[in-house]
Order: sequence, then structure tokens, then C-alpha cells
Amino acid sequence: MSAEDITEGLPEKVTIEASGFSSAGYPKEKEGIFPPINVVIVEACNVTSDGRIYLINSSEMSGTYLALAKDIYIELNETQN
Repeated sequence: MSAEDITEGLPEKVTIEASGFSSAGYPKEKEGIFPPINVVIVEACNVTSDGRIYLINSSEMSGTYLALAKDIYIELNETQN
């Protein structure tokens, strides 16, 4: 699925959380304060058949984003496997 395919399906106004765009350990949100999250994008090296997602250096807030998001997109980077 291309980025263009994804954006065509999004509403006009959307809250997107994407983990991994800052140094590891750097806070990306104030603790306990989240707007409604429409879409989350995470990078992973593997997704198993039982639904486990193995994240790449973006795991600090990803679990929270995944739990709160309406829609989830996973960028699968198999070169990190």
C-alpha cells in the first residue's frame, strides 16, 4: 500500500501519531494527555501470525499509540530483522 493510498482513505482532519522520529528515550507526548488518535504508524522488523509486532527503535510510546489508535499502519522493514 502506498502513502498516497493511505492518505486517500483518511478524513479531512485527522490526528496521526508516528513513533521513531526522534532520539530513543525522548518524550513525544506529555504523560497522560492524548488527543483522540485516528491513525498510528509504527516501524517493525517482523509481524507474527499471532499478531505480535516487533518494533524497531521506536517502542517507547508505540504501545500507547497502538492501544489508542482507531487505525494502525505498520511499516515493515525486513532489513532490520
